[in-house]
Amino acid sequence: MVDLENQAEGCRLGTEEWKQGTVVSIHGQFVRVDDGDMTRICVMRRILKSLLLEQRNAVAIGDMVEFTPIEPGEGVIERIGKRHGMLFRKYRNREHLIVTNVDQVLIVSAVAQPEMRIHMIDRYIVSAIAGGLNPAIAFNKTDLRHNQPIEEYKKIYSNLGYPVVCTSTTRRTGIDELREILKDKKTVLTGVSGVGKSSIINCLQPGLKLSTKPVNQASARGVHTTSASQLLKLNFGGYVVDTPGIRQLTLSKIKQNELCEYFEEFVPLMQDCQFQNCSHIKESDCGIKRALKEGKIAPWRYESYVKMYNEEFAKSWEN
Repeated sequence: MVDLENQAEGCRLGTEEWKQGTVVSIHGQFVRVDDGDMTRICVMRRILKSLLLEQRNAVAIGDMVEFTPIEPGEGVIERIGKRHGMLFRKYRNREHLIVTNVDQVLIVSAVAQPEMRIHMIDRYIVSAIAGGLNPAIAFNKTDLRHNQPIEEYKKIYSNLGYPVVCTSTTRRTGIDELREILKDKKTVLTGVSGVGKSSIINCLQPGLKLSTKPVNQASARGVHTTSASQLLKLNFGGYVVDTPGIRQLTLSKIKQNELCEYFEEFVPLMQDCQFQNCSHIKESDCGIKRALKEGKIAPWRYESYVKMYNEEFAKSWEN
Protein backbone atom coordinates (compact mmCIF):
# COMPACT_ATOMS: atom_id res chain seq x y z
CA MET A 1 0.00 0.00 0.00
CA VAL A 2 2.83 2.43 0.70
CA ASP A 3 3.97 2.09 -2.94
CA LEU A 4 0.49 2.67 -4.39
CA GLU A 5 1.10 6.30 -5.46
CA ASN A 6 4.41 5.51 -7.18
CA GLN A 7 2.81 2.50 -8.83
CA ALA A 8 -0.09 4.68 -9.98
CA GLU A 9 2.23 7.27 -11.57
CA GLY A 10 3.68 4.51 -13.73
CA CYS A 11 0.25 3.31 -14.85
CA ARG A 12 -1.33 5.61 -17.42
CA LEU A 13 -4.23 3.98 -19.25
CA GLY A 14 -6.31 5.81 -21.85
CA THR A 15 -9.53 7.51 -20.77
CA GLU A 16 -11.53 4.62 -22.25
CA GLU A 17 -10.09 2.41 -19.50
CA TRP A 18 -11.17 4.71 -16.67
CA LYS A 19 -13.96 3.69 -14.36
CA GLN A 20 -16.40 5.85 -12.38
CA GLY A 21 -17.13 5.77 -8.67
CA THR A 22 -18.17 7.70 -5.58
CA VAL A 23 -15.83 8.77 -2.77
CA VAL A 24 -17.16 7.17 0.43
CA SER A 25 -14.33 7.95 2.88
CA ILE A 26 -10.93 9.63 3.06
CA HIS A 27 -8.03 8.57 5.28
CA GLY A 28 -4.98 10.76 4.73
CA GLN A 29 -3.74 10.28 1.15
CA PHE A 30 -5.92 7.21 0.65
CA VAL A 31 -9.44 7.58 -0.76
CA ARG A 32 -12.05 4.81 -0.70
CA VAL A 33 -14.06 4.80 -3.94
CA ASP A 34 -17.18 2.70 -4.52
CA ASP A 35 -17.60 1.84 -8.20
CA GLY A 36 -20.82 -0.15 -7.70
CA ASP A 37 -19.08 -3.53 -7.79
CA MET A 38 -16.46 -3.03 -5.10
CA THR A 39 -14.78 -0.41 -2.93
CA ARG A 40 -11.22 0.41 -3.97
CA ILE A 41 -8.39 2.14 -2.17
CA CYS A 42 -7.29 4.99 -4.43
CA VAL A 43 -4.78 7.83 -4.48
CA MET A 44 -4.88 11.00 -6.55
CA ARG A 45 -2.71 11.60 -9.59
CA ARG A 46 0.06 14.04 -8.54
CA ILE A 47 -0.77 16.50 -11.31
CA LEU A 48 -4.41 16.60 -10.16
CA LYS A 49 -3.35 17.39 -6.60
CA SER A 50 -1.06 20.19 -7.80
CA LEU A 51 -3.96 21.81 -9.68
CA LEU A 52 -6.06 21.88 -6.50
CA LEU A 53 -3.50 23.17 -4.01
CA GLU A 54 -5.61 26.24 -3.19
CA GLN A 55 -8.16 24.01 -1.48
CA ARG A 56 -7.60 22.35 1.88
CA ASN A 57 -8.92 19.09 0.47
CA ALA A 58 -8.71 18.32 -3.23
CA VAL A 59 -11.29 15.52 -3.02
CA ALA A 60 -14.33 15.32 -0.73
CA ILE A 61 -16.84 12.76 0.51
CA GLY A 62 -19.54 12.34 -2.14
CA ASP A 63 -17.34 13.34 -5.08
CA MET A 64 -17.99 11.51 -8.34
CA VAL A 65 -14.59 10.57 -9.72
CA GLU A 66 -13.01 8.80 -12.67
CA PHE A 67 -10.10 6.52 -11.88
CA THR A 68 -7.67 4.08 -13.42
CA PRO A 69 -8.14 0.64 -11.82
CA ILE A 70 -5.03 -1.05 -10.46
CA GLU A 71 -5.51 -4.62 -9.32
CA PRO A 72 -6.26 -5.87 -6.81
CA GLY A 73 -8.81 -3.41 -5.42
CA GLU A 74 -6.74 -0.28 -5.92
CA GLY A 75 -6.73 2.68 -8.27
CA VAL A 76 -5.61 6.23 -9.04
CA ILE A 77 -8.05 9.13 -9.33
CA GLU A 78 -7.72 10.95 -12.64
CA ARG A 79 -10.63 13.40 -12.66
CA ILE A 80 -13.21 14.87 -10.27
CA GLY A 81 -16.73 15.38 -11.64
CA LYS A 82 -19.01 18.40 -11.33
CA ARG A 83 -20.22 19.20 -7.83
CA HIS A 84 -23.53 20.34 -6.38
CA GLY A 85 -25.08 20.36 -2.91
CA MET A 86 -21.98 21.28 -0.88
CA LEU A 87 -21.34 21.95 2.81
CA PHE A 88 -18.37 24.27 3.44
CA ARG A 89 -16.59 25.82 6.35
CA LYS A 90 -13.40 27.86 6.76
CA TYR A 91 -10.52 26.25 8.61
CA ARG A 92 -7.30 28.16 9.34
CA ASN A 93 -8.18 30.71 6.66
CA ARG A 94 -8.69 28.03 4.03
CA GLU A 95 -11.90 26.73 2.57
CA HIS A 96 -12.81 23.22 3.68
CA LEU A 97 -15.37 21.28 1.64
CA ILE A 98 -16.92 18.87 4.15
CA VAL A 99 -19.15 16.95 1.73
CA THR A 100 -20.55 17.33 -1.78
CA ASN A 101 -23.30 15.96 -4.04
CA VAL A 102 -25.82 15.63 -1.22
CA ASP A 103 -29.44 16.82 -1.08
CA GLN A 104 -29.93 18.01 2.46
CA VAL A 105 -28.33 18.70 5.84
CA LEU A 106 -29.79 17.16 8.99
CA ILE A 107 -28.76 19.50 11.80
CA VAL A 108 -28.70 17.50 15.02
CA SER A 109 -28.92 19.35 18.33
CA ALA A 110 -29.32 17.80 21.78
CA VAL A 111 -31.84 19.51 24.06
CA ALA A 112 -29.36 18.87 26.89
CA GLN A 113 -25.99 17.17 27.46
CA PRO A 114 -24.38 19.04 25.75
CA GLU A 115 -26.22 22.30 26.29
CA MET A 116 -28.32 23.38 23.35
CA ARG A 117 -26.99 26.26 21.21
CA ILE A 118 -29.82 27.66 19.09
CA HIS A 119 -27.50 30.18 17.41
CA MET A 120 -25.32 27.29 16.21
CA ILE A 121 -28.36 25.70 14.57
CA ASP A 122 -28.96 28.96 12.70
CA ARG A 123 -25.31 28.96 11.58
CA TYR A 124 -25.72 25.48 10.13
CA ILE A 125 -28.93 26.57 8.38
CA VAL A 126 -27.18 29.51 6.73
CA SER A 127 -24.22 27.34 5.71
CA ALA A 128 -26.57 24.70 4.25
CA ILE A 129 -28.55 27.19 2.17
CA ALA A 130 -25.33 28.82 0.95
CA GLY A 131 -24.19 25.43 -0.35
CA GLY A 132 -27.46 24.71 -2.17
CA LEU A 133 -28.71 22.27 0.47
CA ASN A 134 -32.09 21.93 2.16
CA PRO A 135 -31.91 22.15 5.98
CA ALA A 136 -33.73 19.73 8.29
CA ILE A 137 -33.47 19.71 12.09
CA ALA A 138 -33.48 16.94 14.71
CA PHE A 139 -33.89 17.93 18.36
CA ASN A 140 -32.32 14.88 20.00
CA LYS A 141 -32.19 13.47 23.56
CA THR A 142 -35.75 14.61 24.26
CA ASP A 143 -35.92 12.01 27.06
CA LEU A 144 -33.63 14.26 29.15
CA ARG A 145 -34.87 17.03 31.43
CA HIS A 146 -34.42 20.46 29.87
CA ASN A 147 -35.86 23.99 29.82
CA GLN A 148 -35.65 24.66 26.10
CA PRO A 149 -38.75 26.06 24.29
CA ILE A 150 -38.66 23.23 21.75
CA GLU A 151 -42.25 23.70 20.59
CA GLU A 152 -41.55 27.36 19.78
CA TYR A 153 -38.37 26.46 17.89
CA LYS A 154 -40.20 23.70 16.05
CA LYS A 155 -43.04 26.05 15.03
CA ILE A 156 -40.71 28.79 13.76
CA TYR A 157 -38.50 26.42 11.75
CA SER A 158 -41.45 24.48 10.35
CA ASN A 159 -43.10 27.72 9.21
CA LEU A 160 -39.87 28.52 7.35
CA GLY A 161 -40.19 25.21 5.51
CA TYR A 162 -37.50 23.26 7.39
CA PRO A 163 -38.56 19.72 8.44
CA VAL A 164 -38.22 19.28 12.21
CA VAL A 165 -38.32 16.06 14.23
CA CYS A 166 -37.89 15.42 17.96
CA THR A 167 -35.93 12.25 18.65
CA SER A 168 -34.73 10.07 21.50
CA THR A 169 -32.49 7.13 20.72
CA THR A 170 -33.04 5.83 24.27
CA ARG A 171 -36.81 5.67 23.84
CA ARG A 172 -36.57 5.24 20.05
CA THR A 173 -39.05 8.08 19.48
CA GLY A 174 -39.09 10.09 16.26
CA ILE A 175 -37.01 7.49 14.40
CA ASP A 176 -39.77 6.47 11.97
CA GLU A 177 -40.51 10.13 11.23
CA LEU A 178 -36.81 10.72 10.63
CA ARG A 179 -36.64 7.78 8.21
CA GLU A 180 -39.27 9.49 6.05
CA ILE A 181 -37.19 12.69 5.97
CA LEU A 182 -34.05 10.78 4.93
CA LYS A 183 -35.60 8.17 2.61
CA ASP A 184 -34.20 8.16 -0.94
CA LYS A 185 -32.07 11.25 -0.31
CA LYS A 186 -28.39 11.89 0.32
CA THR A 187 -28.13 13.57 3.71
CA VAL A 188 -25.19 14.89 5.71
CA LEU A 189 -25.61 14.84 9.50
CA THR A 190 -23.91 17.68 11.29
CA GLY A 191 -23.78 19.24 14.73
CA VAL A 192 -21.44 19.70 17.68
CA SER A 193 -19.79 16.70 19.34
CA GLY A 194 -21.98 14.66 21.66
CA VAL A 195 -25.40 15.53 20.23
CA GLY A 196 -25.96 11.92 19.14
CA LYS A 197 -25.42 11.86 15.37
CA SER A 198 -23.87 8.39 15.37
CA SER A 199 -26.48 7.10 17.85
CA ILE A 200 -29.26 8.30 15.55
CA ILE A 201 -27.69 6.48 12.58
CA ASN A 202 -27.37 3.33 14.69
CA CYS A 203 -31.09 3.59 15.52
CA LEU A 204 -31.99 4.10 11.88
CA GLN A 205 -29.91 1.08 10.84
CA PRO A 206 -28.57 -0.95 13.81
CA GLY A 207 -26.27 -3.09 11.66
CA LEU A 208 -23.92 -0.15 11.05
CA LYS A 209 -22.75 -0.23 14.72
CA LEU A 210 -21.06 3.19 14.69
CA SER A 211 -18.96 4.02 17.75
CA THR A 212 -20.53 6.31 20.38
CA LYS A 213 -19.32 7.94 23.61
CA PRO A 214 -21.09 9.73 26.49
CA VAL A 215 -20.75 13.48 27.07
CA ASN A 216 -17.83 14.52 29.27
CA GLN A 217 -19.54 15.27 32.60
CA ALA A 218 -16.79 17.64 33.79
CA SER A 219 -16.84 19.94 30.75
CA ALA A 220 -20.48 19.22 29.67
CA ARG A 221 -19.11 18.91 26.13
CA GLY A 222 -19.32 16.10 23.68
CA VAL A 223 -16.39 13.82 22.92
CA HIS A 224 -15.29 13.24 19.31
CA THR A 225 -16.22 9.71 18.27
CA THR A 226 -16.44 10.14 14.49
CA SER A 227 -12.87 10.94 13.44
CA ALA A 228 -13.55 11.05 9.70
CA SER A 229 -16.62 11.53 7.52
CA GLN A 230 -18.00 8.55 5.63
CA LEU A 231 -20.84 7.94 3.18
CA LEU A 232 -23.15 5.17 4.41
CA LYS A 233 -25.92 3.43 2.45
CA LEU A 234 -29.31 3.08 4.15
CA ASN A 235 -31.28 -0.12 3.64
CA PHE A 236 -34.59 1.79 3.45
CA GLY A 237 -33.27 4.00 0.63
CA GLY A 238 -30.79 6.85 0.49
CA TYR A 239 -27.40 7.64 2.00
CA VAL A 240 -26.12 9.49 5.05
CA VAL A 241 -22.79 11.12 5.80
CA ASP A 242 -21.74 11.04 9.44
CA THR A 243 -19.37 13.93 10.19
CA PRO A 244 -17.09 14.72 13.15
CA GLY A 245 -18.54 17.25 15.59
CA ILE A 246 -17.75 20.92 14.98
CA ARG A 247 -17.76 23.28 17.96
CA GLN A 248 -17.36 26.39 15.81
CA LEU A 249 -18.43 26.94 12.23
CA THR A 250 -17.03 29.86 10.26
CA LEU A 251 -19.23 30.64 7.30
CA SER A 252 -17.90 30.45 3.74
CA LYS A 253 -18.94 32.06 0.45
CA ILE A 254 -21.29 34.59 2.10
CA LYS A 255 -20.88 38.35 1.63
CA GLN A 256 -21.62 40.86 4.36
CA ASN A 257 -24.57 42.49 2.57
CA GLU A 258 -26.08 39.07 1.73
CA LEU A 259 -26.27 37.50 5.20
CA CYS A 260 -29.79 38.78 5.91
CA GLU A 261 -31.07 37.00 2.79
CA TYR A 262 -30.33 33.64 4.44
CA PHE A 263 -32.87 34.48 7.16
CA GLU A 264 -35.95 33.86 5.05
CA GLU A 265 -38.43 35.67 7.29
CA PHE A 266 -36.28 38.81 6.97
CA VAL A 267 -36.42 39.03 3.17
CA PRO A 268 -39.91 40.55 2.68
CA LEU A 269 -39.18 43.07 5.46
CA MET A 270 -36.03 44.46 3.84
CA GLN A 271 -38.07 46.63 1.43
CA ASP A 272 -39.24 48.67 4.44
CA CYS A 273 -35.68 49.74 5.36
CA GLN A 274 -34.76 53.37 4.67
CA PHE A 275 -31.32 52.51 3.29
CA GLN A 276 -30.63 49.96 0.56
CA ASN A 277 -27.41 48.86 2.26
CA CYS A 278 -29.03 48.60 5.70
CA SER A 279 -27.14 46.31 8.09
CA HIS A 280 -30.33 45.86 10.19
CA ILE A 281 -28.29 46.46 13.34
CA LYS A 282 -27.25 50.10 13.88
CA GLU A 283 -29.82 51.88 11.68
CA SER A 284 -32.90 53.41 13.33
CA ASP A 285 -35.29 53.25 10.36
CA CYS A 286 -35.08 49.52 9.63
CA GLY A 287 -37.94 47.28 8.54
CA ILE A 288 -36.51 44.22 10.27
CA LYS A 289 -35.94 46.01 13.60
CA ARG A 290 -39.45 47.45 13.37
CA ALA A 291 -40.89 43.96 12.83
CA LEU A 292 -38.87 42.73 15.81
CA LYS A 293 -40.47 45.36 18.08
CA GLU A 294 -43.91 44.40 16.75
CA GLY A 295 -43.29 40.72 17.54
CA LYS A 296 -43.39 39.62 13.91
CA ILE A 297 -40.01 37.87 14.05
CA ALA A 298 -38.56 35.77 16.87
CA PRO A 299 -36.03 37.64 19.05
CA TRP A 300 -33.65 34.66 19.12
CA ARG A 301 -33.58 34.55 15.31
CA TYR A 302 -32.64 38.22 15.19
CA GLU A 303 -30.00 37.60 17.88
CA SER A 304 -28.56 34.81 15.70
CA TYR A 305 -28.31 37.23 12.79
CA VAL A 306 -26.56 39.93 14.86
CA LYS A 307 -24.19 37.39 16.42
CA MET A 308 -23.28 35.97 13.00
CA TYR A 309 -22.87 39.43 11.45
CA ASN A 310 -20.53 40.60 14.21
CA GLU A 311 -18.45 37.42 14.34
CA GLU A 312 -18.07 37.04 10.60
CA PHE A 313 -17.66 40.61 9.44
CA ALA A 314 -16.64 42.67 12.48
CA LYS A 315 -13.74 40.39 13.40
CA SER A 316 -12.16 37.16 12.18
CA TRP A 317 -11.82 33.93 14.12
CA GLU A 318 -11.26 30.29 13.29
CA ASN A 319 -11.78 26.84 14.77
